[in-house]
Amino acid sequence: MKREDLKKHYKEEKQGLLKRKVINSSLIVFLLCQSGAAQIPINGFCKYSVFQSDGKFKQFFTLNFNQDSYSDLLLTGGEKNSFANVAGKGVDSFSRVFSSSFSSVITNFLSYIEIYDKAPRYAFVSRKQKKAGWLNISSKGSISVSNQISFSSFPDVITQADFNSDGRNELLISGAGFDGVSILKNSSGKIEEKKIEAGTAFSQSTAIDLNGDSYPDIAAFNINDNTLQFFYNNSRGDFKSIRAIKLERPISSLQALDINSDYYSDLIFISGNHLQIIFGDSVSGFHRKEIISTDLKPDKFIWGDFNRDGRFDIAYLSAGEGSQPSQVSVLFQKNDGSFYPEVPYLQKNGLTGLIPFYSKFVYGFASLSNDGKIYFVSNLSSFGDTSNLIFGNMPSSLTLFDNGKDGINDLFLYNAEKGLCTFVLRGKDGLPSTLFSQKTNGNYSSILIDDYDKSQKGIYFFNLGERVIEFLLINFNTFSIKRDYLYVDGKIKDCRLMKSALGTRANILIVQSLDDMLVYSSFTYKNFRYSLANASLKTGKLLDVKIDAKGDIYYWTKGSGEVELSYASFKNPVFVKVIHSVKYDSLFHFRNYLADVYNTGEEFCFTSVSNNRSNYLLIGNNKYHKVLRQSAIAKAFLLNDTKMEYFGKFSVDETKRFFLYSASSNRFQMVGVNKHTGNFSLQKLEDIENVGSYSVDKFSANQWYLLYTNTKENCLSLKKI
Repeated sequence: MKREDLKKHYKEEKQGLLKRKVINSSLIVFLLCQSGAAQIPINGFCKYSVFQSDGKFKQFFTLNFNQDSYSDLLLTGGEKNSFANVAGKGVDSFSRVFSSSFSSVITNFLSYIEIYDKAPRYAFVSRKQKKAGWLNISSKGSISVSNQISFSSFPDVITQADFNSDGRNELLISGAGFDGVSILKNSSGKIEEKKIEAGTAFSQSTAIDLNGDSYPDIAAFNINDNTLQFFYNNSRGDFKSIRAIKLERPISSLQALDINSDYYSDLIFISGNHLQIIFGDSVSGFHRKEIISTDLKPDKFIWGDFNRDGRFDIAYLSAGEGSQPSQVSVLFQKNDGSFYPEVPYLQKNGLTGLIPFYSKFVYGFASLSNDGKIYFVSNLSSFGDTSNLIFGNMPSSLTLFDNGKDGINDLFLYNAEKGLCTFVLRGKDGLPSTLFSQKTNGNYSSILIDDYDKSQKGIYFFNLGERVIEFLLINFNTFSIKRDYLYVDGKIKDCRLMKSALGTRANILIVQSLDDMLVYSSFTYKNFRYSLANASLKTGKLLDVKIDAKGDIYYWTKGSGEVELSYASFKNPVFVKVIHSVKYDSLFHFRNYLADVYNTGEEFCFTSVSNNRSNYLLIGNNKYHKVLRQSAIAKAFLLNDTKMEYFGKFSVDETKRFFLYSASSNRFQMVGVNKHTGNFSLQKLEDIENVGSYSVDKFSANQWYLLYTNTKENCLSLKKI
């Protein structure tokens, strides 16, 4: 073909056409289920950050040794009993201040504010050295022993309270290998020990007001008979065992708090493979029990109002077994005292520690891994130049949609391996506010969202080369979900959704290959069922198909020695034209796109072509085509790892642009078009690693961001562009 021939208008070409068939069928779609989705109010609890310490530590604790606005961290259990004090220096940044070794192996550590002088105090227990006491920690992070006591048994658990009402806090010590329960008082430089129930081992103990007299009592777990034993305080620090509750099995992580905000202290602990709450009441009966089922076996848990709604939530760590990674999940509390389905925020290898972490502008938790990394999840107050968000999905793809048509795009995240959908709705302030999840029955690589209606959305899942489309219909007013399927006879080559004038469901256009035929299927929803119209073309080997915004198609076929790009319209009458043909050779390669490249409101078929002679761009529609001999641009579009995920409004004038990302070069580029010459240009924006699926959106006032699934951290990353 001569170069001049490429610029000619098309002549109409007839191919082997089969008659159009219209089939009204209610059997094409199978309605399997209708359900509701739990809407979890995360209220911005999704900010994710990582700090890499320069050592491997077994435990960590929070404190504020330099008494500034930011919380610090104490890392213990390093090589040769080393420790490190890490100072907070910003919202989510730290600097190592001091590291050394300590004379004792710290099993547990406690930081608290003394009642009488409002000064910080630091206490510890060492199971290995059979010691407990108080520490001095300087403003530079160095540690020394202030006062300590040695035992003949092995202490493990430590907490504090003012048991004798003298305005000073005492320490409560217990452990599975410890003799009874001890209360330690630091008096005039000496430690006084008061032993409770000697001769019995209590693996867990905590201070709790059992009878509402404002004096701290004690609840402790007796490992000899599996009972939760209550010791009542006579207000002077003398204790008497009054009663015990028989439990089914040993427990761990015993904690006391008023979790349901009824002014009575409750007890929470780990029992077997779940969490359990024993609720306090006005008569200290502790008769009401509730088991909190968890997806994984909990090893540790903490509590806090993570989503800032005035109710206590629970986060738990599961260490994982075998090849299963460790995980931190959060159960947000409902207003009736029950809990929403858990959100698995962190899934990492080797997580060993979990603590609440509160600092200036930070409210959340931190988790330590055995490679020295510390992961933080906290409340998001605004979008900075860069932000990492985590929603517990480990998403492989990202799609935007606009629930409510309020101009604020919401997020749809999909984990193809698990078939897990996560919907993240943003509030009026633009911050993520509500999360809910749903699973697909299959695993899919292609996703389309019907975003035409204000409140009802359709999410369509399919794989190219297969025969089924699974879709979820979601009513965001009622959060009801319907699941449907569509089946076709051939292999799906492309699918597109078209706005319907008949109802809230979009029309579905599917192009499939069946033997040597191209089958064009149009599904229209009316009167509670789909109507199917089929039309077919005999095409030979079908390489690629794209459906445009008008419902017409552009498709590449391979014949004897040539490949052709053709256009077809299936509106009556069926109309077919050959746009471009080129000789086929062993180096032939192409990438096909559809985009409104000139911002005229009309989509063009935009193809990058390469063979053993040249690289070029081919742009055309049903009226004309153009060849651009821009080899460098064509190569950029041809790269196998190149992804053009986004084409849409961008910049102040919201002109439509499209973007390219190359995983091999980590280069993120914007494609520009000269309106006068029609030539293309590439503008480098950023070098970014670990980009999976991506999009571009205006996430705050006049600020545009690149949003991408971070394949290294399994989170959603935002970067201002």
